[in-house]
Amino acid sequence: MRCIGILSDDVAAAHAALLIGTGLAEAGVRAGVATALPVPARRGLGSDAVLALVHIDQSGEGPLAAAMARCREEDRDLVVALPLTELQDARLLSRLDVAITVGRERAAAARALHAARYVAGDPAPGTSQDLRPSPWFLACSDQGVLRTTASLASLAGPALPVATRVLPTVLPRLDRDIEADLLHRSAPPRCVQAGIVLAAVAVAAAAEPRAARIDAAGLTGLMAGPGTGNGDVGDRLIALAAAYARLVDAHVAERWPPLPASRRRVTAGACCSARDRVRQASCRPVSSERIRSGW
Repeated sequence: MRCIGILSDDVAAAHAALLIGTGLAEAGVRAGVATALPVPARRGLGSDAVLALVHIDQSGEGPLAAAMARCREEDRDLVVALPLTELQDARLLSRLDVAITVGRERAAAARALHAARYVAGDPAPGTSQDLRPSPWFLACSDQGVLRTTASLASLAGPALPVATRVLPTVLPRLDRDIEADLLHRSAPPRCVQAGIVLAAVAVAAAAEPRAARIDAAGLTGLMAGPGTGNGDVGDRLIALAAAYARLVDAHVAERWPPLPASRRRVTAGACCSARDRVRQASCRPVSSERIRSGW
C-alpha cells in the first residue's frame, strides 16, 4: 500500500483526498480516505467497498498509524487529509510516501505555497537521503496567479532563491452536494475525471519522491517499467489511464450518439430522381474555355 498525504489549512485537503480516492476507486484500486478535518458525508462505507472513509479522531502520528494499519489489513491505498501544521512533525511525514499542500481560499493557498518552498541550493528534492523531500504544491482551478508564481519558483524557472515543486494539474472547486457524492461513487463524470488525473500525478509523485517535476515523459517512463522498485506503479497508472479513457468514450457516446442508418447522410445521386439530377447539372457554372470552344 501507499500513503498519500494532503495538507491544508481549510477544506481543500479533504476535497483533494476525496477526489484522489475516487479516481483510484474508478480504476479498480481499493482506497481509503482518512481525514482529521470535517467531511460532509452522511455515512461511511464498509470494508467491502472499493472506496472507504477511514475516520481519524485527531491528527498526529498515532491515529495515522492506526489508519494505515486498517488499510493495510484491507489491502487499500490510503489518502489522508491533515492540517498544514503537521508538516512540522517529521515522524508523521516519514510515514507518507508523498506530501501535497493545497488551499481553497487565497490566504490558505498562499500558506500552502509557502510551506512547499525550499531553498533552491539545498539538495531536497535532490539526492541527499538525509533530508526528506519537500512537499508538492497543488493549485486550485481559480488560482492562476499563485500557480504561475509557483511555476516560476521551480527548478525549471530562473535562478531564484527558493524553489517549489508544482503538480501539473489543478484542484476543481466542489460544492457540498458533490462532496458527499464523491464518497458514495455518484459524482458527475467531470469530477471523476479530475480525480483520476489527480490520482495519477499523486501516484507518480509517490513513486519518484525526489523528482524535480512531473511531466509526460516521466509518466510514460513509469508506465513502461517498475522504475524505482514499486512494481505496481506502471500497472496503477495504466489502469488510471484506461479508466479515464472509458469515461471520455462514455461521454462522447452519450452526447453525440451515432445516427441510425435511416438518418445517415447519403450522396445526392442516391437520393435524387433522374429529373432532379438533370436539373442540378444544368445549373452548374460553365467555364469560359467551354464557352469559347462552342459547347
